[in-house]
Amino acid sequence: MKLKVFDYNPMMYVDKTGGLADYRNIIYSGNNSEIYTHEIIHIYTSNLFPKIDKFIDEGIATFMAGSGKYNYEWHRNKLDKFLNENKYFDFATHTDAYERIYFEKETSIPYLTSALILERTLKFYGKEKLIELLKSENELWTALKKVGLTKENINHELRKQIKLPLTGVLQ
Repeated sequence: MKLKVFDYNPMMYVDKTGGLADYRNIIYSGNNSEIYTHEIIHIYTSNLFPKIDKFIDEGIATFMAGSGKYNYEWHRNKLDKFLNENKYFDFATHTDAYERIYFEKETSIPYLTSALILERTLKFYGKEKLIELLKSENELWTALKKVGLTKENINHELRKQIKLPLTGVLQ
């Protein structure tokens, strides 16, 4: 935010890491690195899928490149731990990419929810259905219905998905 000459913005002190894919393909990297692959993914998705749902966009960036300092697998393991400790957590109520709900101050629950949805889509429906989901201009729940997810079954399905091995998903 300081690079963008903000004197004050209420969000400028919320996260100590992170980044931003901005207008004209400029990447701001706030993770103590000269590269932030998560944000680079957003440059591609904004060009390939101009109407991508923000929740899905954060999910694909997290799925492919992690978030903050850690890769997807690290965050996925943290989400599994979170779910074991929070038996009644409801995925259906946390689909806002801007919601600031984290586990251990590092893992964004909405980002990981979306990434897990995309992992499940790829594993059970294939690349074509994943691309269809990224291209979808439908409302989120209408789009998710095409990959077998509803507000009623998402908790069961994602809790089942996180117990499956990750190996080979991105191949």
